[in-house]
Amino acid sequence: MDEATSTKNSPSSNEEMPNSEAPLWQYVTKIEKPPSFAAKSSGNTYFKCNYCGKVYLGSYSRVKAHLLKIVNKGIKACPNVTPSLRLEMQRMHDQIENDKLERAKRSRIPLPPPPPGRGPIGPIPSFQRQEESDSTNPVDGKRRKVIANSTIKRAFQNNARYELDSRIGRMFYTGGLPFNFARNPYYRSSYSYAATHSIPSYVPLGYNALRTIVLQRERAHVERLLRPIKDFWLENGVSVVSDGWSDPQRRPLINIMAVSDGGPVFIKAIDGSSELKDKHYIARVLKDAIKEIGHEKLSKSLLIMLV
Repeated sequence: MDEATSTKNSPSSNEEMPNSEAPLWQYVTKIEKPPSFAAKSSGNTYFKCNYCGKVYLGSYSRVKAHLLKIVNKGIKACPNVTPSLRLEMQRMHDQIENDKLERAKRSRIPLPPPPPGRGPIGPIPSFQRQEESDSTNPVDGKRRKVIANSTIKRAFQNNARYELDSRIGRMFYTGGLPFNFARNPYYRSSYSYAATHSIPSYVPLGYNALRTIVLQRERAHVERLLRPIKDFWLENGVSVVSDGWSDPQRRPLINIMAVSDGGPVFIKAIDGSSELKDKHYIARVLKDAIKEIGHEKLSKSLLIMLV
């Protein structure tokens, strides 16, 4: 295996200085793709641990899990990292994380204050409590208590709604989300579900969960829904349909779909930005799609639409 050389049990000598936001990179050596390994995916790199010598593919999160021996991260813990060295790495990592939190606090912009008359509700003044307690009519006292409680409750709810609106708006503005996203039915239903269900200690989905676990679960669910349609392809036949269009970045995309009596099924979209879209290229794209679907499932009268 073609690997870069490194000094054992020391930071990488042939690597640049570690990123200030990712200090544990200095304990591994980035290398070129070994011949027997798969191609790198976006954001990942091959690295060799300076302590155990094993080669892995991944991002900084996998480096951290390997060296700090974090379980359930899809990578084995390094057996040669001693407890004292692990403690040193952990302190280094925690210091960076604390510094990031402090910078985030200093740069945090406060939310807009509530409008006049909708500020925080303080405790009930003592003279009001005394007035309520002086009533000799139990019915009047109960009515006053219900009215006071409902007024305070509405005030707190109004303030909570105002702050929630501000937080949602801040999410759109700082994340660069298009305002049209607010029309997404799942955006609205997610907030409605959270408002009507008590889920103690719930933490919103993070970056890694969204791009791995939840995405895989959603894809598997869609595949199960499409299974009845695909099962009929072998019996009734299927046609391969292709069309071209441009996305908002004006990249030329080619859609590949499979159409049968059960309905159309999207197969994939191909970015043809760097290709000459002549008959040879289109034929190659369609042949690859037919191989993926299975030539034995194609209908006798294959319909190909090229737009």
